[in-house]
Formats: sequence, C-alpha cells, structure tokens
Amino acid sequence: MTGFRVVLAVVVGMASGLDCWGYPSLLGAQSVTVTVTGVGNSANVRWSRLPKVSSFTVARRQLVIDRTGQVQSATSYAALATVTGFGYDDVLPTPAVVFEYQVSANASGRTYPSAPVQYVAPPFTTVTTLAVTGSGTRADLAWAAAYGVVGYQVWRRTIQRDGSTSNLGQLTAQPLAAPGFVDPTLVLGELYEYQVASLTADGLTWPSGWVRYSAPAPPVAPPLVAPVVAIGGAADRVILTWTFTAGATGYQVSRYLLNQTGQRTTGGQLTPSALAADNYTDALPAPGLYEYQVTAVLPDGSLLPSQRMTYPAPAFTTPLGVAAAAVGLRGVVAWYPALGVTGFQVWRRFPDPYGKVTLATQVASVPATGTVWLDGLPDATSMVEYQVVGVSADGRTWPSAWVRGR
Repeated sequence: MTGFRVVLAVVVGMASGLDCWGYPSLLGAQSVTVTVTGVGNSANVRWSRLPKVSSFTVARRQLVIDRTGQVQSATSYAALATVTGFGYDDVLPTPAVVFEYQVSANASGRTYPSAPVQYVAPPFTTVTTLAVTGSGTRADLAWAAAYGVVGYQVWRRTIQRDGSTSNLGQLTAQPLAAPGFVDPTLVLGELYEYQVASLTADGLTWPSGWVRYSAPAPPVAPPLVAPVVAIGGAADRVILTWTFTAGATGYQVSRYLLNQTGQRTTGGQLTPSALAADNYTDALPAPGLYEYQVTAVLPDGSLLPSQRMTYPAPAFTTPLGVAAAAVGLRGVVAWYPALGVTGFQVWRRFPDPYGKVTLATQVASVPATGTVWLDGLPDATSMVEYQVVGVSADGRTWPSAWVRGR
C-alpha cells in the first residue's frame, strides 16, 4: 500500500479529574489527540497542544496482525524521542508491517500516555511502478525511486512458447544507485520479463513483480518477385514494360531470334549495363519471331529472370492499320507508315452480295510519305473494298488485307 494514511486517537481524561491510574490529573478532562500520516518510509506523528506539559515522549512498537484484525504479537514500546514541540517525523525501519505509536505527555514528574495509534507502513522499499518500453534490440526500464534503499538490481528471464521460463540472470554487475536501466541485448522476436530488486542497508532484497516485454519481430524481407513483362510494338519497334522487383539494383534485357521450331538461333543481352528504368524500346533488325526476357539484378549479384515473352515481328514493308470508308461518290483510305518502302499502291474492288468480286483495279500510286488516299467512286451504292500495297526499292510488293469501305 502507498500514499498517505491517517489514524486518529483521542484520549479523554477521567470525568473525575483522575488520570488512568487513579492519580489526580494535571491535564484535567482535556483530550490528547494524536494523528499519524505518512508517505514512503516516513511517518509523521502529530498531536494537539496541551497546557502544563513540559515535553512529550514518542514511543513505537511493531505488531503482528492476523487476518481477523487481532493482534497476535507485539514488541515492547521503544522510546524514539522526547520533544517539547507537537510533532515528530519517524523514519520507518521496515516496510509493509503495522507499527503502533504512543505519545506520552510529561507534566510535574508524571507521564500521561495517549491511546495507541496504529499505522500500516507501505511497501516503500519495493519498486511498484516498473515500466518497460523499447525498440529493436533495446529495452528501456524505468521506475520511481523507492524509499530507504541503497541500490537496485535488474533481473531478466526469457519466456518460452510453452510458457516456461529460461535464462534467468542478473543484468547489473553492481547495484544501480538511481532508477533506470537500458538493456541492449535483446533478440528480436523473443518474449522477456524484467524484475527490479531494491537493496536495503541490512542486506535484504525487495523484488518487484515481473513485467513482460516482447521484442519486436525481425523484419520480414519481401518475397522476391521476378519482373512481370508486357510487350507491344509496331513495325520495327518493340516496347517492353515490366514491374519493379523489390531490392533490385537494375534490369537486363535479352532478345533472341527463334527458328521455325521455336529454338533460339541468334541474340543475347541488349543492355550492356543494368537499366534503372522499367521499360525498354528495341529496334528490330528484321522481321521474324523474337523472344524477350527481362532479368532483375539483385544486390548480391544474383539474377531473377522473368518469364520468356515472344513477339512475332510483322513484315515492316506491309502497310498496317488500313481503314476505309465510302460515302456517296467519295471513298477514303488511310494506313500507318511502313518501313523500307518507296511508295504505296491503292487497289479497289467491288464485291457483290453473293461473295463474287470484280477484278481488282489499282486506283492510285502514293509516295512513301503518304498515308491517305481520296477515291472517286462510280456510283453511290455499290459495296467497295480497298487494299494498300507497299512497294520496296527492289520492286517487291507487300499487300495489306482487303478492307471494306461500304
């Protein structure tokens, strides 16, 4: 128990003016009031002012109280001091026991004792406010100072998963003179309990309760995930994008040309050094079936490759993205630029509702920079289809698919 305690005793003189032994009382019928308060190992004994008293004697004894509140045994009263004032501050020798005080008024050679006043001493030598905080492998212990102690010892034990304890040991080689201790020796993920024992001058130790502290779990490294690659392109360009791999220092991009059976024939790493970015644009040397792979480079030099991605590069000279529309007597044909061509031919044909088509007719020759052709139609209702043909420098032609305009 801690805090202040107040006990009040009143001794009333005999109505006849006699003292408690039958002698005439110099104090008459006045009351002698005694109170005892305290905190920690200090007990403050106070009493009321009385006339005709030359001094007061303060005595103390220790009681043993049973569970029913009855006194089982008691030591003899021992005089602590004789004072002329009206108070005395006592330093308690033992915590957590019951003391009994008696104040005797001294007048004309006689002693007039008060009624006894009991005071329960708190457990002042025991640390009751131990708190443990910390971070990482460090634990910080803090507690309020205890009374009447000459130092502190810090103990630690480990709590196992089954609830048993192990590794009980004293962490302080010498007693600590003041509250506070830092334990920097924790193992991440372990559960500990701490205890602080107060030391008194008589060599006794007064242990606190155990306070539990869980060291934080060790950081979990994120799983290594290979880059996830997306691939796209047009004509002779291939664009690769991929997801980041946690902890990677860079990425390598490899390209291989595959034969008709899917086997690698030529190729290798495209990037001489690891890329920090998450994308790469490749200029293809020729049409064909290509295989790409992006490899994450980890800090220890190990490699984490992505899955293999294939890309069928189209014939670069073939016009792509051909679109056509016909309204009334006007037809419009558009396409994407192609590589390696000297120009384009625009062809037209008229299918009938039964699937038969007229002979295709070339309606235009367009230079290599052109991407659109406006056509004049013979009538405003017939179905019409267009084809764009790329013409290379060696005279070869690279036709697109037929596209219906109406």
